Amino acid sequence: MSDDFGGSVEDEVSKSIVAAAISGIKHTANAVGDAVAIKLESGLGEYLRSISTHYDSVKTILHRTTPVPLRSVYVETTLKHGGSSGETLSVSGFLDSKNDNRQVLFTGSAGTGKSMLMRHLVLRAAETNDGSLPVFVELRDLNQESPATFLAVIFDAIRDFVPQFSDALLKSLLSQGRVSLFLDGFDEVYDHRQSWVKMQITRFVKQYPDCSIFVSSRPDDQIVSTPGLSTYEVQALNLESAASLVQKLSYDAGVAERFVRALRDELFETRYEFASNPLLLTIMLLTFEEYEQVPEKLHVFFKHAFETLFLKHDARKFGYKRQRFSALSIDDFSEAFQVFCVISYTRGKLRFSLSDLQRQVRECLGYCEFSSDEETIDGFIQDCLKTVCVLKQDGLSYTFTHRSFLEYFVALALASNNNLDIVAVADHAAIRAPKDNVLPMYADMDKTGFERNWVLEVMRRLRPEGIQENERSGSHLHHALSALISFVRLVSEDHGKGRSIVVSEISEHRGTIESLKFIGEFYEVTELQQIKALRFNSPLSQTS
Repeated sequence: MSDDFGGSVEDEVSKSIVAAAISGIKHTANAVGDAVAIKLESGLGEYLRSISTHYDSVKTILHRTTPVPLRSVYVETTLKHGGSSGETLSVSGFLDSKNDNRQVLFTGSAGTGKSMLMRHLVLRAAETNDGSLPVFVELRDLNQESPATFLAVIFDAIRDFVPQFSDALLKSLLSQGRVSLFLDGFDEVYDHRQSWVKMQITRFVKQYPDCSIFVSSRPDDQIVSTPGLSTYEVQALNLESAASLVQKLSYDAGVAERFVRALRDELFETRYEFASNPLLLTIMLLTFEEYEQVPEKLHVFFKHAFETLFLKHDARKFGYKRQRFSALSIDDFSEAFQVFCVISYTRGKLRFSLSDLQRQVRECLGYCEFSSDEETIDGFIQDCLKTVCVLKQDGLSYTFTHRSFLEYFVALALASNNNLDIVAVADHAAIRAPKDNVLPMYADMDKTGFERNWVLEVMRRLRPEGIQENERSGSHLHHALSALISFVRLVSEDHGKGRSIVVSEISEHRGTIESLKFIGEFYEVTELQQIKALRFNSPLSQTS
């Protein structure tokens, strides 16, 4: 927490919250005495200070081992409300109009800074005497837990610090609109639990309309359609914001200066997709010294990032080559981590206890037929945490530094075809499409393999005999169909890059198209019009 606040603000906020909570139950059997009130004030003060300490401490790709204050690296982004023609406002402007924005969904693609924004907002809430009690929940934690309601989640978070806090006090605060709920990462909730989480959010908004609730997620129809939430899109960085972020990062001053100069010259414009994204911009800086150029393809970009992290120096100690903890070569480490990511991705496991992490590392090392003794397991984990920074420790748990790395290594595993069940993994990716980049990166890495190993298999299942085989998994097939239609549309327009196996198959098997139409109409797939509009008999370019 910064020196601007000390402990007085939290103490004043806690007094205000306790007074409000007690006032709501003072004429009931749940009324509390002065001694309990004092303990409540003290406990809530500690709770607020813990929020300020925990959420102002962040690790980044450039700060791998020692957390830095969020305030030192945070750059304010802009938000857009109301779609493409809606209003754009700064985060500060949003906060100034907070009374008009109590139930909000923040959406943005991977790496746009949604979690940083949520941390910034909860810090602001903990350090501003507005009389509300902030509660921050990383929604992926609900994958491992089964609380009855969100009220149980809120209650447990507070009771850890305030044993005297009661259910009656919580409901008193909720009824007065004195709870601010921050729910980070809806897109990281397991698919089979998302409906339950959405139901809880909907119920909370309806029951406590005066309370603030802020949810963050990648764009997702499931959460975007939640009644009562106003959607604000986190916007891309502009040039000045990108330059400001680079200058705030603790990197070699000479490299950072050259990088900012390159951004201003033309790099920001020519690589806007990367440079306007905080995560990808940071990786650009990390790889800039080594490559001096930024690749156009996302998977090549992450390949460069991995190689730089594995082989290069500590970003804050120019020229210092970091120690590696395992004896694995870069290729062997990559192979093992690919398997690790596939296991996590298909099982939906994004957070680990130490014992869970060790068990999964042992499993992936054994799968690759590498040594899986305790020393190798520990070294692999330390390399993930400290050398390559693809995992991070969060309290007593371990999780991925960012989901984008998970997706890249899953796509790489599919393209590498290391004895994996490609159809099963790609089917799982289809369920998540278009929320992540596994299938697009896989197709970009190995277009022929992507079509032969997965797309044609989906099409086989869409023929009449395949439909009968899969009639019990129609919902699953719907996801695969949606992803397939999008891909077929793209390859049909790809006249300059060789004849597509998929379009060849479509030209030769008219029954497949009829199956596509039948399934599409049955499941009301809106993309069906794209299939009907294609000219499947038109030959594509034969150039290689």
